[in-house]
Amino acid sequence: MTSQSQQTHSPFPDASIHFDRTWFEYVPTGRQPQISLREFLLQAVAYVFEVDVEKLTGPTRGNASIARARQVLMYLAHVGCGLTQTEVGRMFQRDRTTVAHACHVVEECREDLEFDHAVELLEQTVQMVGTSIQTRCAA
Repeated sequence: MTSQSQQTHSPFPDASIHFDRTWFEYVPTGRQPQISLREFLLQAVAYVFEVDVEKLTGPTRGNASIARARQVLMYLAHVGCGLTQTEVGRMFQRDRTTVAHACHVVEECREDLEFDHAVELLEQTVQMVGTSIQTRCAA
């Protein structure tokens, strides 16, 4: 009898998981409401950064905390969800160059441990919720 090596189970999802463009468009049977990827990201970032969703989607930059939250929002959509910068720009009514700048700024700010922790938790949340939706879709 050969023993198999045991795999350790991480509570965090595999970072290699990629979602298609409709992973939050799934309409479950039952009473759960449909939520779009855009709305999910807006709600999650607004909650973590304590800003109003309306200010994240506003046409102007807003104050520094709103601008930073919006940059994280675009970063999550691009890096966490695998959308192109053009797709993220369309999703949030911004130019793709604005999305590229936002991603660059967020990467630079990740040297701040508190900020990095907040972004990391948001990335994990997106991955876990996406995994859950994909599992329900496959069942």
